[in-house]
Amino acid sequence: MKFITVSPGITRYDIEGGNVRGYLVRIRRNGTTSSKFFSDMKLGGKRKALVEAKAHYDALEKSAGPVKSSSLNKLTSRNTTGTVGVYCTRVTDARSPKTDSWIYFAAWTDESGKRVKVGFPCNRFGDEMALALACLARKLELNDRDEVVKKYESRVKRSTARNKNKAATTKTSAKKPSVKKKSRV
Repeated sequence: MKFITVSPGITRYDIEGGNVRGYLVRIRRNGTTSSKFFSDMKLGGKRKALVEAKAHYDALEKSAGPVKSSSLNKLTSRNTTGTVGVYCTRVTDARSPKTDSWIYFAAWTDESGKRVKVGFPCNRFGDEMALALACLARKLELNDRDEVVKKYESRVKRSTARNKNKAATTKTSAKKPSVKKKSRV
C-alpha cells in the first residue's frame, strides 16, 4: 500500500493486492467532507486521472470557498502565557548541565512562510519583563532584541508619564466643598 500526497487535497493511492490505483480528492469545509476517487483504469491512465482529479478539486474549492476558520493565531489550551506565539522554555547549557535557564520566546511566520523567533532570557531581564518583551516582539513581529527593548522602554516611559499626569489632574480637580444655600422661610 502506497500513499503519496500530490497536492493539497489530492492523494495518490497505489494498493497492490486490491488492484486499486488512482487519486483521491478530499476537501473539508465547515465540518463536512467531500471526497471522490479517480481511478486510473476507468479514466484511461495515470495522467488523465490526475487531470480530472485536479479539475474536480478546483471546482470543489470554488464552490466551497476559502477556509473560514484557521487555528492560526488562536489561543489553545496548551498555551501557558496567554499570548499566541509566546512560550517559555527551559534551556540547559551543555557546558554546565546542572544549570537551567528559562527563556520566553516570541514566534511567528513572516510573509514568505519562514518561521521567525526571538528569545528573552529570564535571568537577564527578569520573569515579568522577559514575558512583556516577548509579547511585544510577537505583536510587532520584531526579531531584533535591542529594538524590542527600546520600544518597551519608550512605552514604559509614556505610561508612567501618563500616570503622573492623571495623578496631578486628580489632585487639582478635587471636589470643591459644596455651599449650602439658605432656604427662604
